Amino acid sequence: LKPRGDSSLQPTLTDVDGDAMPPKPSQPDSSAAISGGSDDLAATYSKKAEDRGSGAQMCEASMLFSVAEGYLTDENCEEARKAAMESAAMFREAGDTRGLADALRLVIHTHKAQAELNLYSQEASWEDSHDRSLQAAETLASLELDRFRHAGDKRGIGAMLLSLAEVNFGSRDLKKRDRALQAALEARELFHLVGDTKLEGGACHLVANIQIKRSMFSDALQAAHDALDLARLEEDPRTEGRAMHTVAAAHLVSDTFPEAIRFAKGALKLFKEAGAMRLVGFEQFSLASWYLLNHKPREALPAAKEALMVFQELNYGKGWQAASMRTVVHAHALKGESDQALRVATEHLERCRELGDQRGEVFALEALVSAHVEAEGRYEDAVQASADSVAACRKLGDKSWEIQVLQTACGVHAKVRDWRRALDPAQDALALCKEVGDKKEEVNILSMFVQLHMALEDYQQALDVALEQRSICQDIGDRRGEAMAVLKSGIVHGRKQEPDAALSAGQEALDLFMALGDKSGEASALHLIAEVHLCKEDYKAGVREARKMQALAKETNNLQLQVQALRTIANLHIAEE
Repeated sequence: LKPRGDSSLQPTLTDVDGDAMPPKPSQPDSSAAISGGSDDLAATYSKKAEDRGSGAQMCEASMLFSVAEGYLTDENCEEARKAAMESAAMFREAGDTRGLADALRLVIHTHKAQAELNLYSQEASWEDSHDRSLQAAETLASLELDRFRHAGDKRGIGAMLLSLAEVNFGSRDLKKRDRALQAALEARELFHLVGDTKLEGGACHLVANIQIKRSMFSDALQAAHDALDLARLEEDPRTEGRAMHTVAAAHLVSDTFPEAIRFAKGALKLFKEAGAMRLVGFEQFSLASWYLLNHKPREALPAAKEALMVFQELNYGKGWQAASMRTVVHAHALKGESDQALRVATEHLERCRELGDQRGEVFALEALVSAHVEAEGRYEDAVQASADSVAACRKLGDKSWEIQVLQTACGVHAKVRDWRRALDPAQDALALCKEVGDKKEEVNILSMFVQLHMALEDYQQALDVALEQRSICQDIGDRRGEAMAVLKSGIVHGRKQEPDAALSAGQEALDLFMALGDKSGEASALHLIAEVHLCKEDYKAGVREARKMQALAKETNNLQLQVQALRTIANLHIAEE
């Protein structure tokens, strides 16, 4: 089996979306930041606090709730927790189960917010503190869920189920994330039964975000639109903006990029109208990141600069200033403005070192890696900056982040096709994944190994790793990861001169992607199938599959896949002549 022309069966290092694999930095999750926080009930409880007819105790409980939510907005988690717990105790004593459920959710929100703050702590015990905060949230939600179930309080049950789902939503354990989905779906149904549209919308919002992480894109999009419809009933620009952002994120993973940008800009407008500048920063950061993912650095740069400006003016830390700076650097680098990229990254690195900001230093070093990688002749500088970034992560003791920067190091070597040097950081990252039990990241790294072994023409090893990758995906319920593993095994079979096995794997991958509603995945599988037909000299079948690929690429506005489809069609016609 000898591919003709520019074939997808040629050994190139690609990531799961089919692009040339760049250095992979860790970055804050803007979607989680936009979705997180409180239930935005401060205004509701402020009005209740002014209603003297409800009694002094209810007024005080409502006032404490509003105060607690204000503290939480300011990320003063300790004071927020104290006030929220006092509020919950008063609502419990007064027999107000609605107020009790809302106040308990607020207490749980404070634990989650504290866990997030602990992620950016420079204390050696940051990881233990993070886990303890999440455990406290889960324990409280479970305890109160039992109490509400015993009382038969549907809204209270829904509130605690939603809290449990929110706590477990970000878990590395995909089975635990599936349980979070079931809890969120049950909560949604309960809120619908009791007519609480606000919390029903919150449940829909969470379902959409979980489905995005599960690669169930069509389900995610439906849940996101449901959340937006419910949010519009509240006439609150923050709530509507958050829901609109989730719709944008669902469109992004569904390969409808123009719609993703349209909804993201709509969310940005709403956040600006509400004067919610932190949310403005998060949304601009999202826009910048999404533009870069779609190879649009010119559009990304102003969004990244505005995000950085917002976070600087707010003096907002937690990695957001550093991450926005890195996005600015990456946009400059991809625009070919290497001098500006290097200047911004170097200045930020020096400032972080002066302030003793170790986490900021890692971000700055990752930015420097991006700048060096895109600059001509600075490969060894990129390697050194990457090594410094790994060393800084190890000093912090942040193994999860170290896994990310090791993947960056692998990407640096891959960028210049130094495949063997890329194996070392990939091996280190894989060992860390096994140590911390991060199966999802292990799948990503195994995917890198498949590509590296293909590039080194060690096809049997590549196939063995792809099979291992698929097995793990099946164990953890990662359906998209499984589809990608099958697709990669098909490409490896092609390189091993096994066209029938390649065709079979390509068709299986196509079926898996179709079940997920992953149109880019479908197009990639069709690309493989068309290339195998080319190699088997079945030109009409090849053109038929390549035309299907072309239609999907146009539907998703994926220019790279459109070019690949046209190239494959041209190769098929040339070969047929």
